[in-house]
Amino acid sequence: MLKNILQKNNIGLGIGLMVLLVNQGAARPQPPVSIQQVAFSNDSSQVLYLSNYSTAKATTINFVSLKTGETTVTTPLSVKSRIMGFTPDGFKTAVLEPKGLSILHNKTGKVLRTLKVPSLPWPNQYVAGPAITNKSGTAQLFHSANKRVLSVVHTGNGRVLAAIKLPTGTLSAMGISQNGRTVAYIQTMSAAKSQLHLYDTYQKKVTKILDLATQSGQTFNVDTISFGAKGKYLLVGTNLVDLTTDGITKITRSDDTVPATFTPNGRFLLVSFGNNQLLRYDLSSKQKKGISLSLPNNCRPSQAADISPNGQLIAYGSRCSRGNNGAGFISILNAADGSFMKKLTLAP
Repeated sequence: MLKNILQKNNIGLGIGLMVLLVNQGAARPQPPVSIQQVAFSNDSSQVLYLSNYSTAKATTINFVSLKTGETTVTTPLSVKSRIMGFTPDGFKTAVLEPKGLSILHNKTGKVLRTLKVPSLPWPNQYVAGPAITNKSGTAQLFHSANKRVLSVVHTGNGRVLAAIKLPTGTLSAMGISQNGRTVAYIQTMSAAKSQLHLYDTYQKKVTKILDLATQSGQTFNVDTISFGAKGKYLLVGTNLVDLTTDGITKITRSDDTVPATFTPNGRFLLVSFGNNQLLRYDLSSKQKKGISLSLPNNCRPSQAADISPNGQLIAYGSRCSRGNNGAGFISILNAADGSFMKKLTLAP
């Protein structure tokens, strides 16, 4: 889904410098097979995904039937720049290129439009990872590091809806509410203190600042701030923030590169919990429950997750160390309570 983040120096599927000392003749370790992007089709009958597993020369968008698990459509993409993610309706893909933000048709791969936005960052400043948008996909959030500005860009016409000048500190995370009105971002002030800022894109001003004390002298190291469906809660790192009371609750979370998901009914929060599980947190009763994703032992959830347009299903992609797992898996959950429903085994 086109709703999380592409931020410089992310850790999700980041590309870093690695020096390997190997014995002569030793094989170079293979990278994990990872589902990098996932989205439901507009009618919620198919799942689209992008993976780093490919026998083809071009990156492909793959459509898989939820009913049969078979691949129904494969669309090659000719673009070589940063693929930022699918729109929430599963109809389009956004790609960050030097000439602007290009919107591609998922079934044909054709460029529908390219938005020339002055505040867009250069693709080589970003590491591949999901992008951040509102629920409809019409507003996308960017960080221009050289200008210290967060920009909210309309994906239909390229108009800048908001330009937020960042205060002193290091930007650690950012997110946008599902209705697109509120931008949240974390500024790390020191090794022991960070601040959560809430910016109203209609009023063009910061409406709230909350201090978030870090533990063990560590700063936040997260990709995305996740908003609840009804706008009452948001999650950043392991901090669950109640926006009506400003109360902060610490949540157990094993991997903050795996997206946190609030169920559409506003009752539950799903976060990563070990290699093969999610932890379901009941926002009302505060009770916790583990949910298995039915993955092999060498797999865990990836940074790809989505909620179906009809609000009934949740999809989580897999990240597997090399083995006999083909292109990986997509776990399908019931969006009402997070319970496991089925696992799609993706064909190579």
